[in-house]
Amino acid sequence: MVRFTVDAHVHALRFAAAFKERNEKPTYAKLGRMLWQLEPFDNSERLLADMDRYRIDMAVIQSHPAWNMKNEMIADIVKRNPDRFVAFCTSAEHSRKVYAKQAKFDIELIVEELDRWLATPYFKGIGEALLQLNPENPAFDREAMQNLRRVMDIVAKHKKVICFHTGPLLFQIPLRLSGNPIYIDDLALEYPDIPIIVGHMGVQIGWYQQWAEAAQMVCAMHENVYLETSQAWSELIERACLDPHIGPEKIMYGSDWGASVEYFVDPRNRNKSYAAQDPHKGPPKFLVDHFKWNLDQVNNIRMTEDERALILGENVAKLLGLKKGK
Repeated sequence: MVRFTVDAHVHALRFAAAFKERNEKPTYAKLGRMLWQLEPFDNSERLLADMDRYRIDMAVIQSHPAWNMKNEMIADIVKRNPDRFVAFCTSAEHSRKVYAKQAKFDIELIVEELDRWLATPYFKGIGEALLQLNPENPAFDREAMQNLRRVMDIVAKHKKVICFHTGPLLFQIPLRLSGNPIYIDDLALEYPDIPIIVGHMGVQIGWYQQWAEAAQMVCAMHENVYLETSQAWSELIERACLDPHIGPEKIMYGSDWGASVEYFVDPRNRNKSYAAQDPHKGPPKFLVDHFKWNLDQVNNIRMTEDERALILGENVAKLLGLKKGK
């Protein structure tokens, strides 16, 4: 069997925070304040090299509205490499201005921007989206849900997919808003025809498992909800595989390549990594190889090779209409 391996969650744009050059101690709070003054650079050449190393056939490039990502740069990468990449977009332009306090949040501008990018051939959906779109609003309230409904309506209009970031973010966004997958339950009920991907299975940072439970409950209750595995360890993935209401058919491999926190802060700050590692061993003293680590979490689980092939590529390929070599 020739396996079609697709990484459902990578980032091809990178930032250079350069804390060491300024003789500053790197912290997430400082990084959050700096992001809107930093310009991303195209890191796709390195991404392709690592994909070749681990025989990753295709990858889904994701944006992020809480970072200074550029949809136009991502679209250009896909345009240059149509046989290796597809992409998800976010409201990067307006969100950057809001986080930088250069503009007030306006859901109409969010919707307009998403509508424009989803109409292009380069974007298969929205992602990774945040559950709280408005950083000016500290509550997850009726307004927050109405904003999410406006975005879901755009996804429905274009018949695309949405991937939500889940798991705590350690800067900028209050914990209760930064990615609790329980809120996806309401959206899945209201929009049963829209495929919803739960990014990171609720465990984007650290070893906290409370939101992993919520992610699996939401996935189990809704046919249109899928789990993406980046930074989730084997035991969590295996539990979802064995759940009769989830199973390998609703799980997709991802690595979060290129945006994991230790790289993002400073690649030389080697003792500050808490993402993508064995939760039983403590902080690593090296830079984590995210393709290998996340692949290992799937490959270490006892299952049939047909089931493994579903997780490692066939599920996301079916969802996004991908074919090997195209």
